[in-house]
Amino acid sequence: MLLGEASALAPGRPLTHREIVAAVLTATRRALVDAPPSTQHVGERTPRPRVPRPRLHGNVPAVGVPGW
Repeated sequence: MLLGEASALAPGRPLTHREIVAAVLTATRRALVDAPPSTQHVGERTPRPRVPRPRLHGNVPAVGVPGW
């Protein structure tokens, strides 16, 4: 089971306990009736904000790099 962070039912809303419980019960019922194995996705992943990389400004030599 893969848990997301946002609800698939209402975009922008966090995944609720009720949605998680319903998905776990569904997966358990499937396993008990000998359904083929599968991965169950609950909710949606939210993209992480991209962290900018540090940039060197000007002609600053890199520490420990030969040739600078």
